[in-house]
Amino acid sequence: YNGTAATINLDEYSIMTNYNGNPWSGQYHFPAGATLAAGDVFVIANDQSDSTILAVADDTLAYNAGGYIVGFNGNDVRALFHKTSATDSVMIDIIGAYDGVNPGQGWDVAGVTAATRNHTLIRKSNVMLGDTSWTAIAGTDSLSSQYLVFPKNEFSYLGSHNVTAGTITYLWSTGETTASISVSPTTTTTYTVIVDNGNCQAADSVVVTVNPYPVVDLGNDTTIKWTYGSVTLDAGNPNATWLWNTGATTQTETFDNTNLTNGTANTVYVTVTENGCSAADTLVITVMDDVSINGALDNMELNVYPNPTKGSFNMAINGFEGDLNMTIVNLAGQTVYSEKINVTPSYVNKFDVSTLSTGVYYIKLTTENGVKVLKLVIR
Repeated sequence: YNGTAATINLDEYSIMTNYNGNPWSGQYHFPAGATLAAGDVFVIANDQSDSTILAVADDTLAYNAGGYIVGFNGNDVRALFHKTSATDSVMIDIIGAYDGVNPGQGWDVAGVTAATRNHTLIRKSNVMLGDTSWTAIAGTDSLSSQYLVFPKNEFSYLGSHNVTAGTITYLWSTGETTASISVSPTTTTTYTVIVDNGNCQAADSVVVTVNPYPVVDLGNDTTIKWTYGSVTLDAGNPNATWLWNTGATTQTETFDNTNLTNGTANTVYVTVTENGCSAADTLVITVMDDVSINGALDNMELNVYPNPTKGSFNMAINGFEGDLNMTIVNLAGQTVYSEKINVTPSYVNKFDVSTLSTGVYYIKLTTENGVKVLKLVIR
């Protein structure tokens, strides 16, 4: 019976079954996509039942189908469960005592011995909610029990549940009075609802946990001083998951000539997700092709020709005199040529690079006070 004010999706419900005091041994699932309208009932029948029963049945099964849902003889437990997650369910109603004890012929109900065998049990009209205590459900007499006990084959009440209780009301801790509410707390909050059917009240609470957003700080915008250099960024939050603009999914990511565009400002970013919350940070890495460090060589005029070259090049230097360490590095940052040169006025010298593979290299001129870099292409 659906005692709520809304249609229920029965995909979220199932009935567990056992026999003779044993553990759960079967489970009945409602037909896929089945729903139950407000105030309606769902009838599950044995396919050998009387035609009066079959006429109102919503699902008919052989006695051994669906976990023997319609194949019990009075001493087998049947319990209705509501699925709360992909792996968890909670019991909301039960027939029989799930206590590991074989009840023999059946359980007493309303003072009637073995009333669950060869009798018809009708839930009283003032019962609007499920109950997981079989002791409270069965009661000890006709007044304390939630059931009326009739002889077997009493079909008068089949297919409906007559309700005499008052209108169901809801009172949430937020002050709302609807059957369901939507909440968006900014901190972890407990919500409570009281349900009143005019005769009885029941309450329940749920805690909505709000996880903090991860803090992501990649630092300030930066500049790579020559294109074969690199910078490694750390997104922090070691228990999170990460997604960089490069597609990398590691906590750190290295940016260099393989994922940055030379001679321009590159925007890089990372998204960090932890406990279902996501945060992101962005910075700009500027890649400069030909630079001097500390300004010491700003006045140097450096010219390399031919460039591209097929095996040798001339290097002309003006505006600087003294010793320089000249190295040629590949895109991996490895030194492939090294020589110390003495620069005199109007310096011009020829260098043989015929042993180097074709590709892009960088000529690096270094003093103790500065660095000058220029791209070299060998074809």
